[in-house]
Amino acid sequence: MKYGFVIPSGEVEVIVDLTMAAEAAGWDGAFTWDGINVGPNIEVSDPWATLAAMAVRTERVTIGAVVTPV
Repeated sequence: MKYGFVIPSGEVEVIVDLTMAAEAAGWDGAFTWDGINVGPNIEVSDPWATLAAMAVRTERVTIGAVVTPV
């Protein structure tokens, strides 16, 4: 069995740090939301750029978007 977790939208640096921590802790996957309609006055980063940042800083952990089937 494999285990992963979902990281909510937020600052890219925090998401990347959590993804790196997940990989270091042995998690199999780290996923983030690709929907960006979260309400007024809430800043979110582009989900695809966030996934790219996650990929650059990790080696083994599976990354992905929660909604888009890729």
